[in-house]
Amino acid sequence: MRALHRDEKGDIPGLPLEIAVIALVMAVVIPTVWSISGHYREEQFEELLRDELSRFKRAAGEVHSSDPGNIRAVSIDLPREALSKIDYVRCGGDMPQLIRYRFAGNNEMTFHLGGPVVSNLTADGYTSLDLPVDGSVMLLRRSRHVPDTVELMIKR
Repeated sequence: MRALHRDEKGDIPGLPLEIAVIALVMAVVIPTVWSISGHYREEQFEELLRDELSRFKRAAGEVHSSDPGNIRAVSIDLPREALSKIDYVRCGGDMPQLIRYRFAGNNEMTFHLGGPVVSNLTADGYTSLDLPVDGSVMLLRRSRHVPDTVELMIKR
C-alpha cells in the first residue's frame, strides 16, 4: 500500500476539499435516489391495485353475463405496505361504471369497468361504497330487478 503524501506540517494536502466535494455530491445524490425509489414504489402499488381491479372487472363481467341471481365472491388483496398508501377505493354512486381511487397526496384516479354497471346495496342506491382492499370478501350478484346491473355487497 502506498503511503499518503504529507506536507511539512504533517497534513494531507487537498483532503479537506475532497471531503467537502464528496459530502456535497452525497447531499445531492442521496435525496434524489430516495425520491426516485419512493415514486417507483408508488407506481408499483398503483399497478398492483389496477391488476386487482382488473380481476374485479372480469368477475363483474362474468356475473353480468350469467343468469339473474348468480353470485360470485371476490376480494382485492394488496400488500400491507400498499394499504397504508391508499386513501380510498370507491365504487358506485353517481358514476356506477367507474371505480375511483386515490393514493395519499395524489389526485383521484379512475378505473373504467366497461360494460356492466356495478351498483351497491345501500339504502338510497346512490351512495358510493368504499371497497375493502385488505382481502375482505365482496359478493357480486346479477340483479334480478334492475336490468344490466351487477349488485355489490360487502360481507362483514
